[in-house]
Parts: sequence; C-alpha cells; structure tokens
Amino acid sequence: LGSGKTMPALRFFIAAAFPGLVWGCSNFAMNNDPYRISARTMDLGFGTFDMVVTAAGAGARYGRVGFVAGGSRVALERFQTGGLNEVGMSCDQQTLLNASYPTSSSARLVTTTDAFCGAVLANYSTARELEAALKNGSLGIVPGAVRHTHFVARDATGESLVIEALEGRLLTYLDLNDDGLTGFGIFTNEPPFDYHLANVRHFQWKETLQGSAVAVPGAWYPDERFLRIFVVKRGLEPPTSYKTAVQQAVAVINTVTVPMGDAQLGTDSGVGEGRRDHTLYAVVYDHLNAKLYWRTDINANLQLLDIPTALRRVAAADGEPLVMPVIDDDLPWYNDVLAASSRADEYSR
Repeated sequence: LGSGKTMPALRFFIAAAFPGLVWGCSNFAMNNDPYRISARTMDLGFGTFDMVVTAAGAGARYGRVGFVAGGSRVALERFQTGGLNEVGMSCDQQTLLNASYPTSSSARLVTTTDAFCGAVLANYSTARELEAALKNGSLGIVPGAVRHTHFVARDATGESLVIEALEGRLLTYLDLNDDGLTGFGIFTNEPPFDYHLANVRHFQWKETLQGSAVAVPGAWYPDERFLRIFVVKRGLEPPTSYKTAVQQAVAVINTVTVPMGDAQLGTDSGVGEGRRDHTLYAVVYDHLNAKLYWRTDINANLQLLDIPTALRRVAAADGEPLVMPVIDDDLPWYNDVLAASSRADEYSR
C-alpha cells in the first residue's frame, strides 16, 4: 500500500472509468469541540464505491476503512478516495482542476495521487505528522491516473492539513479551523485553497460595511459551497450532546447536498463528463471514537460503521479485509416508529 506503483490494470480501469472526471465534493470540520466531528460529500454524475476495512500490519501502522472507487471485489484498496483510521485520522481526495504534481520524488516513500489517501490512513495519526513527512522527504507524491486532485487530512486534535500541487510544486496548508487565521475548516474544489480563504475574508469585510447587504450563495459551484458552509457553520450553537453534534454536521451537509437530476443547474460537472454531478453519498467522521456515519442518494437514513468493531471482524477472519458496498439495498431506508420505538405502547395513552 502506498508504494507509488499502481497496478497497471487498476490504472487502466481508473483512466477508462473516470475520463475527465470532476468530483464536486464538499468537506468540513465542525466548530463543535470537544466532539471532533467532520464530514464530506462525494459528488459525481455516476459511480460505485465500496468500503474496505483493513487491519494494521504488512507495513501499515493502523487499521482503517477506506472508500474505494469502482465497486469491484478485486483488491482495489490502492485507490482510496477517502476514509478514517483507528486513531481518528481521515484523508479525503477531491478534484482540483489544473493541479500539477511533481513528476518524480526523492522521498523515502513515494506514493501516487491514487494511493495517497491509502498511505495516509495506513501510516499517519496527525496532520502535523503528515506535514512533517511531506516536508522532510519521508513521503512524496507523484501523479497517478487521477491527477487533477488535492487532499485534506483531519485528525482527532481538530487540526487539518490541505495538500495541493500547482505548477509542479507541492503546497501544504495547516488549517486549525480558527476563523481564518489559518483556515475555516472547509475544503471544496477549484480554485486553489488560498483563493477560498481570501474569498471568505472578503465576505467578512463586506459584512463590516455600513448598510451591508451580503447574499448567501445558493449554487453548487465550489466557491459558493465553501462560502455557504462557512455561513451555516458559524450560525450553529455549541452542541449540548454527541447526538446534536452529529446532527449539526448532517444539517450542514444538507446545505451542500446536490440533488439528483440531469437538469440541475449550477453544478461543476465537467464538459464531456456525461451525467451532471449530484451527491452520491455523504460521510460524517467521528475522529475521537473512530466511527463513521454515512448516507446515500437513495437512502437518507444514517448508517454506522464502528471501526474498532469492524477491525475485530477482520481479525476473526484471519486478517481478510472486510468489503461492504456504500450503496446497499439491504440497509433500512426508514424506521417504522411503532416497531422501532421502545415507547410505542405509550403513544395511545
């Protein structure tokens, strides 16, 4: 994992399945200490994904769950678009048009853009540890099959690292979610990250003017989603419980969830991509407890995967990775209140 040598068949599959791909995704860390909740959406016009739970070992320090593109039962864990490991480190890959990674690296471990999140989840526990590895020559990134991309890694301390590459130069930004001093805990797509920071600061400046009249942007373009997440996040009250913290993340997801339908306007679908983007699935990461919740475009019910429990299942299967489809018709898409509630007998009283 993370060798930088993506299997030739896999490279062909990715290039053929996702030509000119634009993933219009949103990603954010909540302002809700001490719960350490973050979330992301996966926005595409098409796609199938599996979750692969893999144990530590064979050069990997941590057990983890990765979202794997393709929906194949073949070992495609080298191409992970996101995920969370057992110590609360997440990594997510999203589109950045015109990204340009160095074509070679002298780092001790070289990974491709396709394999980067898999390497992060397997071997890193904090944003600062990852930042140091990228800067001191321990870890390098070169282009894979999907190269117009950038990454964000978030940890259980609440810190995040944004990784981009422009004109062959690797850039990193430590985002402490500190109201713009270093970042806002938000990550979308193009333009590059520093543009979005400047855009939010400009929005804040407008709000200081006498008679300010600032509109909340309503389309699905990356800059508008970034700004909308900022506005919605800051308006939330501090959560009073874990349940509230998770549901607040879902509320923010709702504001950037792209509806299904090829007639939807204002998405950032690429020319020639085919069907327009919509939110295929959304994930809520619990960094402190190594849990993730997810929902899909055809099932709005939250589903839960507890990583420590899943890793015990892997151990009981002699280390065989656990593979689950993200979109699973067998998962419940509603709850029957009379059957599910422990208070059902009291409703008629």
